[in-house]
Amino acid sequence: NSKAITAKQWESITTRVKEIALDRLKDLEAPSQDRFRDAALAAELIIHTAENTYTSSQFDHGNPPKELNDIITHIFKLAGID
Repeated sequence: NSKAITAKQWESITTRVKEIALDRLKDLEAPSQDRFRDAALAAELIIHTAENTYTSSQFDHGNPPKELNDIITHIFKLAGID
């Protein structure tokens, strides 16, 4: 699904991305392992920049590494997903 966002909303996302050490995204540790026993969906965050694509380590949907919690919660809020 996709949803149009305003320039101000996009700026709020990019501001949050700037707070993440993108080169360490793949090394972030998930706080839980429920996806390994089918108790949660596996998730990951992919961020594309002009120079690179950064992919996080996998984590349980709804329980991201603490470094990603703010941006993921914000994106879900903008998308109308609670």
